[in-house]
Amino acid sequence: MKQSTWRQEHIKKLDWAIHFCQDDLGGLREGGWLDLKEDLAGFINASPIRLGGPRLEDFTKVGIEAIQASFRRQLEPLAFDENNPKDSVSTERVEAKASVFGAALDCPFMDVVDVGSDVDKRAIRALFDCLVWSGVLREQLRVCPVCRRIFLSKRKPRKDVHLHCSIRCSRLAATHRYREKQRDRLKHKERERSRRRHVEKQQRKYPGRKVKVGRIPRKARES
Repeated sequence: MKQSTWRQEHIKKLDWAIHFCQDDLGGLREGGWLDLKEDLAGFINASPIRLGGPRLEDFTKVGIEAIQASFRRQLEPLAFDENNPKDSVSTERVEAKASVFGAALDCPFMDVVDVGSDVDKRAIRALFDCLVWSGVLREQLRVCPVCRRIFLSKRKPRKDVHLHCSIRCSRLAATHRYREKQRDRLKHKERERSRRRHVEKQQRKYPGRKVKVGRIPRKARES
């Protein structure tokens, strides 16, 4: 397998792990749990039967929830947060941060011997392998500034570009920035629309009369 292909495979696995650690498992039905067991077994070992990896019966609901919580504990400290003043865009790779943060985590990456069951150990080892072999920069493993979900960006990080986990969050952020820039102009337009609605209401209330609606000074209204 070529290095680029190998790297792309680990990027796909890392992307799956990021989504898995944030999924709502409470709403899964039996079929969903079975699919998740198969996906998790494939994540831990691409050929679990041939290489002696975990079998589907080795996964329990409680065990999967524990693996999910462990993944979340591992990934949250690693994710780059543009709203955090301590984080800055650099060329640091994520596995360098993984080894630094590992000592402070309940299930450190570099000490998988002390982690729960054999399935837990394999899962955490597989996650760390994905972080290492994918070669992603830390700034590609990001916290969405809108919904606060962790996501993996396929784009090279830039200081002048805001990245989001989805088109929906990107549009919400763009709308928010636009409204911030246009706040005064939009407030003036909204006041004019409110006045027109009020005038039309008074004209309907007193048909056939010349209704004059005066303006109340803004300071007088506020007082």
